[in-house]
Amino acid sequence: MKHLVKKLSTLFIVAVLAVTMLLPTTANAATKSASEIPYAENIILSCGTGYSTTSIRYPEKIKKITSSNNDILDLKYFDGGYWSGNLFTFSYIAAKGTVVLTAKGKSGKQYITNLTINKYVNPVKKFKIGSKNLASQFKKSSDGYAKIKKTQKQKISIKTKKGWKVSSITYDDSRLKKPKKVKNNKSITIKKPNSSDKNGSQLFVQLKNQNTGAFSVLTVSLD
Repeated sequence: MKHLVKKLSTLFIVAVLAVTMLLPTTANAATKSASEIPYAENIILSCGTGYSTTSIRYPEKIKKITSSNNDILDLKYFDGGYWSGNLFTFSYIAAKGTVVLTAKGKSGKQYITNLTINKYVNPVKKFKIGSKNLASQFKKSSDGYAKIKKTQKQKISIKTKKGWKVSSITYDDSRLKKPKKVKNNKSITIKKPNSSDKNGSQLFVQLKNQNTGAFSVLTVSLD
């Protein structure tokens, strides 16, 4: 009987550890967000095929957020959205529409954002990492890919189409405590992913349309 109890206890601990490992680390994920937009009452985003991810930085710590349109942004699921402190990170699908986000701050104040999702438009003429020009990858999608053969310094050079401006460039990999900011036409050390680094490295470029105010986030997976 003692052996049975001991065996069952061991199995229970293993099960708990397995579930714990599968649970999303929302605080770390949110604080490591590489693409941020300051809170505003009206925000316009564009999304290519699939879905895109970005964050809104609120003036204070957020206690609760609701979405008016679960077809585009469903907060019931982890991929839909999560928050830590005053940073709300969320994914939205490639569908034109409007979402009203209502956030309640620690002070009790409400922050309402009319979030509009527009059809994706390619914002770049040139997108170079070192000697590789990835611009053609962004004709119909906001997602790109580049093969990293070895750890080395690479110059990031982006030229936008008329009306667009680069807001921020950020490099991230799982070995960093927080994403690194990168200046356009400057170099950064990009690490070759190791065998245990399943997510590889990523480069995030946030752009803003000067005419419409729309934001677009281009993501490059570096494997």
